Amino acid sequence: MFVVYIHDSAAEGLAIAPENYNQFKDDLYKSDLVASRETAYGRYLVGPYKIPTLGKITTALVKKFQAEIQINNKIKL
Repeated sequence: MFVVYIHDSAAEGLAIAPENYNQFKDDLYKSDLVASRETAYGRYLVGPYKIPTLGKITTALVKKFQAEIQINNKIKL
């Protein structure tokens, strides 16, 4: 499960196992990411941007996620 939290001009992506997501999903809707961050097996941050747009933020987050996966797993996406 990949959860994205966008705040102002930055974004945070969390890679969370489905069983952990089910356990903490109510907290995510309240913007309480503390427990989810602790159980996530990957955390990716991008920003802040001077002129934030949803497309720019999410594109940067996906690129960072893909780069980390390639580095950690030595696979080509």
